[in-house]
Amino acid sequence: MLGSDIREVLETILPEDALAALIEEAKFQQRERKCEAVHLVRTTILSASSGRGGRLAEVMERYFQSFGGKVARSSFYKWFGGTFEKVMQDVAQRAMSYALAQ
Repeated sequence: MLGSDIREVLETILPEDALAALIEEAKFQQRERKCEAVHLVRTTILSASSGRGGRLAEVMERYFQSFGGKVARSSFYKWFGGTFEKVMQDVAQRAMSYALAQ
């Protein structure tokens, strides 16, 4: 698959506005200054299928390579709390619902 194919699949199953709604519902995004939540969720999803198994260090590396900006490693890891877990559970549910409907 090419990058454009992956983007098309992500936009079909998990469109940006739907991700933003899940993020808002979970109250994950407090400030956009450092963490762009939609991009973080997508980076986490894409990193899960990598050869490094989606470890947080890899997610961090890919996130900052793709979207710029930097925060301390400890600040980055703090993003992965209960609200992020809720977002990811909702994302998984939405993806499963989409797959079952096909």
